[in-house]
Amino acid sequence: MSRLSYDAALAVLHWLVARARERSLPGVRLNLAARCTLVRLARSLGARDLGTYAWQVLVPDWPTFLHTVAPTLESRLATSAFAGLTDRLPISLYRQHFTLVFDAGRLAAVEEDPGAEAEFHCHPDAFAPLVLGQRTLSELRYQYPDVSIADRRQLLVETLFPPATGFLYTCTG
Repeated sequence: MSRLSYDAALAVLHWLVARARERSLPGVRLNLAARCTLVRLARSLGARDLGTYAWQVLVPDWPTFLHTVAPTLESRLATSAFAGLTDRLPISLYRQHFTLVFDAGRLAAVEEDPGAEAEFHCHPDAFAPLVLGQRTLSELRYQYPDVSIADRRQLLVETLFPPATGFLYTCTG
């Protein structure tokens, strides 16, 4: 989210349009997050949205990744109905099975557990969009009918993996 004031954002847009005209360019492309003030202002003034790309993220080792983002998951639990949770959440990605082990609100372990009776079955291609906040659980269930979850686990999974506004900035140079 940009902290530009309306007047500053308007001045930036005018400057960009002037530079594009000087160079005989057909327009200005704002490769910025959708909720950025500059993008929102440009849209309100009639700019066309050319769409965005979906993330294509491969996480080769889910247990390690989930353990790495444990502080974020623990923070989400702490500010929810699951504060202080002590429980296990078995997850199946069909060929890979693991269990999130919570102890007093902390992610104590992510155990590879091929024999566990999973309460959350997720298509392997759907797990990254869920975990990274690109798609909600209900969106995934619509897109992948084989995504299933025990009723008592739905709120926990939605708490751990809420939708998020994300944007990947590229660095060159």
